[in-house]
Amino acid sequence: MREVVIIEDDEDSWLLLRNLLIRTGYSSDQLVRFASIAEITPSGERPEIILTDLTLPDSSPAETFKKVCRLFPYSPIVVITGNADADVGIRLIQEGAQDYLVKGEIDYRLLNKSIHYAIERKRVTTDYERIFEHNPTPMYILDDVTFDILAANQATVAKYGYSREQLLRMNASDIRPAEEVTRFLDFAVVQTDDEYDAGKWLHRKSDGSVFAVHVYVHSTEFNGRSARMVVAIDIDKELKAEEALAHEEHNLRAIINNTDDVIWSVDKDFNIISANNAFWRYVSLLTGKTARELEASDFNGELFSAWNKLFDRGMKGDAFKTVWTNTFDGVDQVSEISFNPIRDEQGNVIGLSCFSRDITELRNQLKKIRLQNEQLKEVAWIQSHKVRNHVATILGLTQLVTSEAAGDGPTRFILDGIRKSSEELDSVIHEITEKTKEME
Repeated sequence: MREVVIIEDDEDSWLLLRNLLIRTGYSSDQLVRFASIAEITPSGERPEIILTDLTLPDSSPAETFKKVCRLFPYSPIVVITGNADADVGIRLIQEGAQDYLVKGEIDYRLLNKSIHYAIERKRVTTDYERIFEHNPTPMYILDDVTFDILAANQATVAKYGYSREQLLRMNASDIRPAEEVTRFLDFAVVQTDDEYDAGKWLHRKSDGSVFAVHVYVHSTEFNGRSARMVVAIDIDKELKAEEALAHEEHNLRAIINNTDDVIWSVDKDFNIISANNAFWRYVSLLTGKTARELEASDFNGELFSAWNKLFDRGMKGDAFKTVWTNTFDGVDQVSEISFNPIRDEQGNVIGLSCFSRDITELRNQLKKIRLQNEQLKEVAWIQSHKVRNHVATILGLTQLVTSEAAGDGPTRFILDGIRKSSEELDSVIHEITEKTKEME
């Protein structure tokens, strides 16, 4: 039901309004009258329109409008009073009234027009308030000159930890850490655009913790005052993630640049995407040019021309390693190079990541080890073949002499010692032979 609430203590004024409302199309059962603030008992259904006098027996004109607004926050309010002061009407509208009518100047046409306009103004205002109040992003309104907070939505209350009443007693400087207040004031006072991206700032919560926000500002008007609507988007997690990533990237770049291994990447046209310091030293060694003197043609031309087949193989999606030899001042330098395809989100190869490690010293060490092994094998062969032959001869002669000197005690003792030592030596030579076989 389209309910109309009339708050009027004067009987004649009530009857006049009742008749005018009926002429505009309302029925008697749609009209609900209260003669004082104390009598008001909202039914739970939102009235279509509130028509209220300001002078009531239990409320002063200054308080009546505020009380009615609190009792009917979602209904349009038209103030009807005997005060014809235009300034009073303007002030009431600034405070939230949808219209202001003077007793004695009202007819049913004016009343009908005022009601329709009030309903539409309230609808627009309610839509605006709904967008503002229920927006999940913190939004607040500042005085354009003093930067006092004039309004704040629920998201601001939740994010900053202050009550709405506390926020409405604060200044924009109060929600910033002390070290940013001067910078904020210097920035804000020179802004004249109707809307602007204020960039990244630090804001402070009620518990003293600080978080990062990205601020957008729009010029507006609030209760007749020039104001600025501020949208503060929390970017604290994103900013910390970016800082951590930058820190990791810095550390990774330091690690990459502090290695002698050559690291670089190329796109599908073999243009250099990234490269470490060792790469530029290596290229300078190849070309005789400094990094500043090198040109794109050096990379697309002779420098990597010999590697084209390897690049082509990698661009086809093959990850592989190869060994490459360059000669500098008559000395061979051997490198092990790995080629690893770089793919996009669809799995297409868009470039190559390359890693070159100098294995010259490793190769030299392996050669030395192989040479040492050959020498050890030769020594083992000498021991197992040449020396063993002599040991076998000694054993044979010892047996012959021992049999002829069977009755000679001292001589027999000496010969038994020679035979025993020769057998032990033969056992050692046999062990060497077996170890040699294991090496092979």
